[in-house]
Amino acid sequence: MSILQNAIESIELGVEDYKTNQSKRLLSAVRNFYAGILLLFKNKLSSLSQNDDKALLKQRVLPVEENGKIVWKGVGRKTVDFKQIKERFESLGIKVDWERLEKAQDYRNNIEHYYDKDKTKPEVVRQYISDCFVIICEFIRNNLGVDPKELFDSDIWRTLVEEQQVYEAEKKACCHALEQLEWPSDTTLRIFEECICVECSSSLIQPLNTSVKEISESFFKCRVCDEQWNFEELLSIACKKEAEDDHVRIKDGGDPIFAYCPNCGEHYYSTDEEICVKCGAKGPYKCSFCGMLIPIEELVVDDGNLCGYCYHKLNKDD
Repeated sequence: MSILQNAIESIELGVEDYKTNQSKRLLSAVRNFYAGILLLFKNKLSSLSQNDDKALLKQRVLPVEENGKIVWKGVGRKTVDFKQIKERFESLGIKVDWERLEKAQDYRNNIEHYYDKDKTKPEVVRQYISDCFVIICEFIRNNLGVDPKELFDSDIWRTLVEEQQVYEAEKKACCHALEQLEWPSDTTLRIFEECICVECSSSLIQPLNTSVKEISESFFKCRVCDEQWNFEELLSIACKKEAEDDHVRIKDGGDPIFAYCPNCGEHYYSTDEEICVKCGAKGPYKCSFCGMLIPIEELVVDDGNLCGYCYHKLNKDD
């Protein structure tokens, strides 16, 4: 069986597992979808390997001499893992929606190692399948040069399309309801739209009552598990998700996602958007003494906004 055929069959098995609506089979559906995507990626690497040993598929690739020339050969039986696939795709200029895929990977790893029946509800698995379906279709169309519809059984394809449409409609309804509220900033609305329920991993979160215009008095609920939060609680959850890659940014010399807001004093000032996602206070801030723009982490609020240098200079002069 070819790698491509194995990939398609794994995805089709995932759909069949999903349609049973049984908890254990839903977990199997998640595993099969993820395995199918990795096999699609490996099929691409296999097709790009110039030698019979499929070197790009192997974890270890070493230089050897053949007929006076240095060539790269795959060594051993182990094939590439997720991290190596990503590295090789990026090196080869192969485009994949890594953000969407890593979200799906996180969900798969979560239910694999910390099994929770709430996280394998059909509505949550539908969301996972929808994300996977987008990845699968884009990859097959853009990197294999095939209409994805032609690779799947007609009933399987119809189920994939229908489930993706249902999820997209539910997500659209949640986003529309959120948009009816008066938000401190567009950035706040965005991170709420991207927020994930900590109880069941669903992204279908909506306001309890859109007639409550004052955002600080609003309550929200998960459409899947009915978990509820007030604005402060969900803001904290949303910002933690937004800042989950903070360690990478800081390691690379960048600023953290959020800093303390000079207006409300809370740790919700977006350093990228230069706005507080809680109170809506906008930057950038200028030093009232020297007029220079102040990095938010250096801002000193002391009878006006001062940069660190001017603050220390003025205090020293005193």
